[in-house]
Amino acid sequence: MTDDDTAAHGYDFHEPLAEVTDRLRRKLYQLEDALDEVRADLTQVVAYADAMRGVREVEALAVPPEHKAALVARGVALRHGLTLDRIKGRDRTKAVTRGRVAVIVALREHLDMSYPDIGRMLGRDHSTIISLHRRAVAFGVQLATLGLDS
Repeated sequence: MTDDDTAAHGYDFHEPLAEVTDRLRRKLYQLEDALDEVRADLTQVVAYADAMRGVREVEALAVPPEHKAALVARGVALRHGLTLDRIKGRDRTKAVTRGRVAVIVALREHLDMSYPDIGRMLGRDHSTIISLHRRAVAFGVQLATLGLDS
């Protein structure tokens, strides 16, 4: 085998087997991490679609906007198996964060609430709400994507 063959395949056949194994193991861990991120993103999209099923009924109610927001937030939280207090809390576990993002997207896209209003409701700064909403939209959590666009 020539040096050109070694360069083309990316392997040095004179390299000790232990070093090759370690390098491949590191690449495998990197791939597993990337796959975990993709799974989390997909779970977030599915959770959002699940949460939106009951939101349309609330939109039609003849109640003040702040009551609609509370109803939507509670409904989305319940669909995620959470309470509104947990959504508002400081818990950063995946389940709570996904529920919180679903609430933010529902309030922003269905009730057209402002970022500062959502932030006040959830006890967070409006810039945090903007960041979470933009990330959700970037990952494809949109009404049109899920067939929920009216």
